[in-house]
Amino acid sequence: MGMRFKNEIIWFKYCGVSQPNMSRYFKTLRDENPEKYPSKLGEKWSDEEESELRQAIKIGIPKNEISKTLGRTIGGINARLGVIVRRCHFDYRMKVVEIEKHTGLFPAIIEKIIQKADESFKTKAKEFTTASTQTDYTTECLIIKIKLD
Repeated sequence: MGMRFKNEIIWFKYCGVSQPNMSRYFKTLRDENPEKYPSKLGEKWSDEEESELRQAIKIGIPKNEISKTLGRTIGGINARLGVIVRRCHFDYRMKVVEIEKHTGLFPAIIEKIIQKADESFKTKAKEFTTASTQTDYTTECLIIKIKLD
């Protein structure tokens, strides 16, 4: 992940797009078109918001209602549910049936999210291992500095 350091983002080349740049992009969209985008577009999820999302899902509130209440897009709701699925599976070792109760997602969708995350992790681990064996560590961990405004 990117780290903030004075007026620069330090970003390892294998990390992809930095979170601060994506958040800034979404916040700009939201600020330029407040009637089109929800109030919390691009903002980090708080623990309280995630808890509200889980409770709403458990009692069966439709996603479009949840998105209005939380000020998020339906895509944002779905993305957060994916984060919850991965956390439940990889961190807490929950079974699909238990995850279904927490997210309201169908087992097939949960399994697909887990499979995709597992494949992604294996690919990144393989790329890192391959790069580390072909070059020395200092070459692999070169940083890219991006000046911010």
